[in-house]
Amino acid sequence: MPRWTKDGVSHDEQPTMRALDALRYDDNELYNLIIGMPFLQRHDHHDATALNSLSYIAYNDRKTAVGLIDAEHLSEGITEETAPRISLAYAETLYGGDPTQIMSPQRLAITSRDITVSGATATIAVAHPHTADPSRALDAIEEAVKRLTAYMGELPPETRHFIVNYAGVIPSVAQGANMGPSITMQSRHINDGGHKWLRHELAHHWFNSNEPWVEEGIAELLADVTAHEQPPQQVPTPSGCRGGSRISAMSQRTDAVPPLCLYRLSHAVFADLYNSLGPEAFQNVVTSLYHLSKGRYGVPLNIRRIRDAFADHEAELGKALQDRY
Repeated sequence: MPRWTKDGVSHDEQPTMRALDALRYDDNELYNLIIGMPFLQRHDHHDATALNSLSYIAYNDRKTAVGLIDAEHLSEGITEETAPRISLAYAETLYGGDPTQIMSPQRLAITSRDITVSGATATIAVAHPHTADPSRALDAIEEAVKRLTAYMGELPPETRHFIVNYAGVIPSVAQGANMGPSITMQSRHINDGGHKWLRHELAHHWFNSNEPWVEEGIAELLADVTAHEQPPQQVPTPSGCRGGSRISAMSQRTDAVPPLCLYRLSHAVFADLYNSLGPEAFQNVVTSLYHLSKGRYGVPLNIRRIRDAFADHEAELGKALQDRY
């Protein structure tokens, strides 16, 4: 085990320890390659993001993960500059590109900023062309992370980096996508007037669901609620879909981009619940769902978990689901 675990594992060190445990469980051989590396002899919050990313990469392409470990960038340590690159390399792996190119400072620049949120240190980072100014994007990310953290009560345990692929440095899925430890987004959606798309993608860091309608619906609702410094009394309820479409009839594959209709229906379910329960009661339920699901091995959220969480509000839930689920 790393030297810093000899006096126990502190709260700040727990995300890194969980990442190591996950890597050991997923790929013990890869874990053994990493555990003796110089960067793990001291602890830094950047380590958790990088190790989680390496674990994701190894699951999809083990050869690539080994190649990144062997790269000279890790010989001295995972730094504030290196950790976001490893995280974005995971996105590049999924897109079928060459993730080793992400490690090259010549290809793209990384601009980071440490922020203190709920007493913990988090890093926001932007990957951008050398010719682009990322300051507006960093400001938008900082505000979004702080508002989401204030609403949820804490930073998500597995995330201490919030990384955005900016201005098309890496091809993006659709127009924005959560990619595990990072998100990829076209710059126009970071610099739009309300930053709603940014808040939506960042909100995914707080939830683990094996039914996309739950995760997308909550992310849409949180993007609305955190548009304000204080939760509003009411949020807009989006219109439904044509043809009497229902959530339960739609594919819940987690490896596919959900159809727009699923976003609308699931958003409407949670918007109705927010408006009928009121801001405080809804916040209590959604944060309880977060604590149920948080962490890599948390309980996935599905319709049964939703019914359990809203058991004291059965009538409101039934009305919100009616003609939608």
